[in-house]
Amino acid sequence: MKQRFFRNLMLLFVVALLNPAFMTAEEQDGKPAGQKSGASTPALMPAHDSGGYISIGVSMNDLTGTPQKFAEYESLRQGVRPVGQIGLWGISRGVAWDLLGERGADPNDQRYEGRLDLRRFLRSEFRFNRLPHRLDNDPLTNIDAGKANVLVWHDNQDINISYCPYYQDMEIRNRLALPFLPQISFNLDYRSQGRKGTSQARAISKCGSCHISTVVRPMDQTINELRAGAEVHVGPAFLRYQYTDRSSKDEAPVLSYTYDRAIHPLTGVLAFYNRVQYDQLDGPIPIAVTPHFSKFQHEVSAKLDLKEMGELQGLFVNSRSNNDDMGIGTDTRVVSGIYTYSFRDLFLLTLRARNLDVDSDMWLVDVRETVSPPGTPLAGKTYSEAYPSFGNADYLATSSLAREVFTGSADARFSLPRKTIARFAYVYENVERPHFDVKESTTQKLKFAVNSSPYKDLKVRAGYTYTHTKDPFVHSNAAVAPALQPYVSPGTPPSPILGTQYWEVWAERQADLSAMPSRSHEFFAAATWSPADRAAVSFHLRADRQKNHDLNFSSWSDTDLSPSGEIWIAPHDRIDITAGYTYHRRRTETLFSIPVLDG
Repeated sequence: MKQRFFRNLMLLFVVALLNPAFMTAEEQDGKPAGQKSGASTPALMPAHDSGGYISIGVSMNDLTGTPQKFAEYESLRQGVRPVGQIGLWGISRGVAWDLLGERGADPNDQRYEGRLDLRRFLRSEFRFNRLPHRLDNDPLTNIDAGKANVLVWHDNQDINISYCPYYQDMEIRNRLALPFLPQISFNLDYRSQGRKGTSQARAISKCGSCHISTVVRPMDQTINELRAGAEVHVGPAFLRYQYTDRSSKDEAPVLSYTYDRAIHPLTGVLAFYNRVQYDQLDGPIPIAVTPHFSKFQHEVSAKLDLKEMGELQGLFVNSRSNNDDMGIGTDTRVVSGIYTYSFRDLFLLTLRARNLDVDSDMWLVDVRETVSPPGTPLAGKTYSEAYPSFGNADYLATSSLAREVFTGSADARFSLPRKTIARFAYVYENVERPHFDVKESTTQKLKFAVNSSPYKDLKVRAGYTYTHTKDPFVHSNAAVAPALQPYVSPGTPPSPILGTQYWEVWAERQADLSAMPSRSHEFFAAATWSPADRAAVSFHLRADRQKNHDLNFSSWSDTDLSPSGEIWIAPHDRIDITAGYTYHRRRTETLFSIPVLDG
């Protein structure tokens, strides 16, 4: 049903592709130009006109080396290739249209645009872009390492492949304003995005060695979006509603991979088979799967002009995003408001409030528990059966994305003598997370800035921001595990952790780590002096100091200092001389914990 609707929609607006326009012209039959009766022709717009042009050229490229870093979205087809552009437009009896088309050296380098205006009652716009997207082919040579029989190694199944899928974006926008209801307008828009070609996928086998493989992954992704809404203008009030329906899917063939055997790296025995959910015995397994995705959104916005009392704006958004393959999703609700008040050109006050509520579904992860084969130390047992203190392997998954965020701010701007503008602001934010170690964080921020031009040849800017955060983002119990087994275990080479399980080490970690400050100071200043029309001297300074001293084992800090200066002189109309100096110093202090499990 949805496919039939989109097909009918495309047929309905195919005229936007063939006769697109927006050169807003109107005409009244039998009336002199400029007479205002109903829909009239603009005074300087002819009643009938048309034209066009064609441009043809060539593109020459000679490429050596790897172009990914500097030409990610550019066509670099080798040799001499034709390129062209065409433009058409026309006006007749109140209907205006125009069309533009471009074709580059690459078949996937295309652009088409068009607009159509029917007596200003119906306006349609069409846009289509297609361009190559050059991606990296990572050789993975930097990961190879080894210690005794424990190896980290890779193999590439996509050597010498140049990944360059194409991306295309098509959009049709329509606005309808009925002549007998000038206060109401409607919109119906459609957008389709696609990515087709190949990209690099990776898979990793563990236990015996960390074996990373790269494989060629086909891409055939499409995103379809339909938007419909209406706007109402009644006196000083404005109301807008829009509904969005978006769906995404990847119809490329599913890629599969066979993992290595889960063996012990030293003995080669299947001692680790009950620690994994699949290995070579399970045969090819799907990897790099892109799930089908859908989203539905309702958006209501309003604006009220209070005349001398200011202006009031409001927004409400309610959306649902779904992973259709797993049957789970996220609900998002946003309520926000802005109040603005100004007194002549001397004072401007802006108050903002916003509440974001994100609620994600929970789901039960049913872990497939494999049994260690005969001849191994844990033969016939799952991992949970071998280590009862580990507990049940199945668990209820929750999302750290779930949260409620309230943000409020007050911003005041004053106009002072000598072309000086001073700004004061206060920002408050509270974040509550139901499924995270740090349940609540509160941030308060004070800002001050001044922008002044006290003299004709001098301009000065400066500002300071102080931020205090209570309980910022912290990774609890992230490092510093105690010596769980203080004596050497037998083995070659001997290891102090033989017999100690990974989860036992992780559970005993004690130190909290964070890269987020609890207090920060940010300062900037800039000055420009122009003693003459052809000379200027500038100075800039930025200094930041951030620190988190609420951690239990250490503190985290980040200090950044960056002064700079420039001199510009133009002794002649065709001669410019610029000299500058920049100094940058940054120092970060934190606690590092080196893993001890060869990982």
